Amino acid sequence: MPNAPSRTMKAYEAYVSATSDDEKIRKLEEYLSLIPKHKGTEKERGNLRRKLAQMRESLEKKARGGGRKDNDLSVKKEGAVQVVLAGFPNAGKSSLLCETTNAEVKVANYAFTTLKPNIGMIPINNVNIQLVDLPGLISGAAKDKGMGKRFLSVMRNSDIVAFVLAVNDKPLEKLDFLLREFDIAGIRLNKTKPDVKVYKKESGGINILGKHMLTFELQDAIESLREFSIINADVRINRRMGYEDFIDAIDKSVVWKKAIVIVTKTDLVGPSGVKKVEQEVKKRFAMPVIAVSNTEKTNLKELVEEIWETAGLMCIYTTTNPNKEPLVVPKGESVIEVAARIHSDFVRKFKYARVWGKSAKYPGQRVGKEHVLEDRDVIELHAE
Repeated sequence: MPNAPSRTMKAYEAYVSATSDDEKIRKLEEYLSLIPKHKGTEKERGNLRRKLAQMRESLEKKARGGGRKDNDLSVKKEGAVQVVLAGFPNAGKSSLLCETTNAEVKVANYAFTTLKPNIGMIPINNVNIQLVDLPGLISGAAKDKGMGKRFLSVMRNSDIVAFVLAVNDKPLEKLDFLLREFDIAGIRLNKTKPDVKVYKKESGGINILGKHMLTFELQDAIESLREFSIINADVRINRRMGYEDFIDAIDKSVVWKKAIVIVTKTDLVGPSGVKKVEQEVKKRFAMPVIAVSNTEKTNLKELVEEIWETAGLMCIYTTTNPNKEPLVVPKGESVIEVAARIHSDFVRKFKYARVWGKSAKYPGQRVGKEHVLEDRDVIELHAE
């Protein structure tokens, strides 16, 4: 990379001189993380993302072919939402788990107290939120330092990633480290997935619909598709995007997750210090942030509410079961979408529904199938 800083050039040279597949991937990840993000480096970064995805896929195929197990950790999802706590050692994750859930875990004021996943459940709105406390990540987790890849695999399957930062331990610097590790691992946070639809076909080559939405050369898009073994397909671009976003959209290993920041140990600094950290997190990283103290038990209820809000879910009850476990659905679902979750017959034979709650103009309002429901609404479905 011409005119690059010496540190970046050294990383590039280390990548070029690497011999094993594992080493090449690690060095390429490091090199990619050091390239600044701007318009002039977009194509270079996009090409490297594409190459990295191919190398990872090739290594995984070799591992499967040789019968090697990757020993990924597995945490079974339970409840309406799974939230994984991510942070450096001694950030207060275990204490947070104890204070907000029914979990009983070892808590101590030294690093690496947690050596395996700890799990607890938070009751909210008549449903449970699953909170998972993993051992602290360290710098280089995406390169498997400190078993980082195994922990990142759990986060890839979660619904929400909650970064836990001790307010008295360089929280902004630590968050910057963590976000880079997640980016290298192919985990995109609080971003909208690029809207690219790929419809494979048996012949006819690649046909790109909506090519005017691409801010880079069309030929680069076609070559990238071929590199990902997409040879014959109609590809629809529905939103304006650059090269890196396009690569992310066609790379099946990339995932998109919601994320929040939890600042802990706020009892150790003054209110002005806490407020400054909160403001900087919002300004520099554009992420929701809530400050808590496990010792003084402040803002713990607000934290649970923030998690529920971030999850983007709502509870819908039925008149046949109004006081029991609700249907948990994404915000903004219509009556017919909720009906489909109950039984397909309600969709085929739908006549009308009655609604009680925030979305109704009056109790028991008669509505059609397109009526949009709100949190804690009660519905009564009528079919032919």
